Amino acid sequence: GIFMYPFNFENIITYNKSDGLIENDAFALCVDKMKNIWIGHKFVNLDLIEKKSIKNIKLSSSQVSVGRIGKILEHPDGPMIVSSDEGLFISKANRNDNNSFINIDLEISKNRVNKFQPIKDIVLDKKGNIYVASQENVHIISKDELLRKEIIGRRLDLGKNRIFAIEVDNTGAIWYSDT
Repeated sequence: GIFMYPFNFENIITYNKSDGLIENDAFALCVDKMKNIWIGHKFVNLDLIEKKSIKNIKLSSSQVSVGRIGKILEHPDGPMIVSSDEGLFISKANRNDNNSFINIDLEISKNRVNKFQPIKDIVLDKKGNIYVASQENVHIISKDELLRKEIIGRRLDLGKNRIFAIEVDNTGAIWYSDT
């Protein structure tokens, strides 16, 4: 389940399946600017706790094998970004229901894209660009790309394939780990 320990450790709040979560196993957690809590589970499921009410969100209608949510980030412009074993999802306008998230195409080679790549890590740079570490390399989604109807993450040719972790420092340099 999910547990919250306030800095004074006096009032502990817990949420679990009996409170309305999809399940007790959680793989990712994010608190957004509005103090809503986003919880990532397997089978590309999210829970959203808003003012103590819990909303269950299914990111994909496909029959996924496991599809664990790996990371949840809030973009400075508002969209929620969710990585999973089944691909990358970004919310649009009303970001708190099943229809607000879209599965992003990631370029795997020239003129070929795939929505269902396992995502290992995601990070934002100081300009709001999104960097994605996947089994197919590093991809970048520019901040301006988020305004388009169909978003494509462009593959950076780093000469590597499977990237497990990524970070962008204050100078814009990309740091990553691979196999």
